[in-house]
Amino acid sequence: MRIHIGFGDYPGGFNTSVWRCLIPGEALTRAGHDVTFSHIADIGNWDADSYLLERNLYIPEVFSAIENLHSKGKRLVATFDDHYAIMPDTCLSKGTWNGNNLQRFIDALGIVDCAIVPNKLLAEDYSPFCKEIRYVPNYADMDLYRNIKNRSVAKEHPTVNVMWGGNSTHLQGLKETGFLEALGKLCEKRRLVKVITVADRMCALAFSRYIPAEQLVIENWKPLSEWTKFVAARADIIACPLYGEYDMRRSWVKAIDAVVFGIPLIASNLEPFRGTGAMMVQNTQKDWYNALGDLVSNQWRAHRVVESMVSALGSVSIDDHIKEYEEVLG
Repeated sequence: MRIHIGFGDYPGGFNTSVWRCLIPGEALTRAGHDVTFSHIADIGNWDADSYLLERNLYIPEVFSAIENLHSKGKRLVATFDDHYAIMPDTCLSKGTWNGNNLQRFIDALGIVDCAIVPNKLLAEDYSPFCKEIRYVPNYADMDLYRNIKNRSVAKEHPTVNVMWGGNSTHLQGLKETGFLEALGKLCEKRRLVKVITVADRMCALAFSRYIPAEQLVIENWKPLSEWTKFVAARADIIACPLYGEYDMRRSWVKAIDAVVFGIPLIASNLEPFRGTGAMMVQNTQKDWYNALGDLVSNQWRAHRVVESMVSALGSVSIDDHIKEYEEVLG
């Protein structure tokens, strides 16, 4: 089958396009399909049997291309991983999803043959606008994890590192959950705790308000090929504070790092981490402080969280889901 994938991110700033486009595209190639890639704005210049189109369906030239390809009987599949209609004001990209763009996006969903999303709630919310919508759990290109030391091996740093990664779309989760206050208090009580963040400016400022400078490391955004090595080498605990309806409809890709590398993950007791085996926490400062402190001081507890996640998620390879992609692409 000839498949063309139109990704939403621009080269040099790949983020969600890696998960939604590159990883499944490379797996489809390994399965014997002829797969090509371009930015979604250029899909009208490519001829294929089926098209996988990421999120930016509202761009005028993309919307026109979708209508044209549909009239030619091409198979069109959309993929996205956010509920754009309920983005909080703290998201820098909220302005992109204004009334006109959001309406064109929804109109395009009514034209395409199917949509693929990695969150069950997201699938439920958008099902009225789609001919068919398919929930496919998160997955990884396991080649990015091969030959990287599993954290079940003794760590190589003397500190206990709590890692968080994100941008402005995660800011509400940082500010409204009690997580930062709890983490700051934990750092004051336990000097061996270090906070490792991969954050944009807004989130970095939020961390710097609560975490002592000598216990805070702020790193710039990293492509996935660097991120996996970085997490394996530096993280002892992965933290995912979430807040509100928007966060409940996220992906849970950070659970992949936890399962593959044997790192305990702690998250707010909300979707999407329910059912992943992660340590779940109520969004209060007290609960976050107690749970983080438990993981920091209790290696047995940390090990049990990892065991729980491995049992709940099993394999997280894209190759386990390639048949689903083949089905929706026709």
